[in-house]
Amino acid sequence: MPRFEHLIGVYQQAGRDAIGATGDVAEALERARNENLAGKAEASIRIVGVALSMRLSTERYSVATIRQICTFADRNSLPIHVLSCAYFTALNPMGTLDDKRAMVERQLEKFGTLDLARLPDAQALQWRDHAGVLKACLPG
Repeated sequence: MPRFEHLIGVYQQAGRDAIGATGDVAEALERARNENLAGKAEASIRIVGVALSMRLSTERYSVATIRQICTFADRNSLPIHVLSCAYFTALNPMGTLDDKRAMVERQLEKFGTLDLARLPDAQALQWRDHAGVLKACLPG
């Protein structure tokens, strides 16, 4: 859970930074959406972060948030989205263990295809550590 919470914290910090830069939640979200539509995949982190920053901790993991993160994982394959989607799947109390295991394995396979060489070494290592934890704790 601490590793998963760390990923959520990355989203939340990106959201707080975006809101702080504009001083307005709606403007921060609009800016991030426009950047994402213009092809800046990293803006999707701010989109999720702004939404998470607006929710109470008890509402933080809504179905809408999980779907949004997993959709971004499918669309732009940023490591944070792929790993967060895998964590959400693994931690989901619903569904069969075999189905969840298969879904997490698919996300980990996708993660294995990502080019982490363009990232700073420490960040690439951090993403690999998350993937290692997920592999070690696969449901089932």
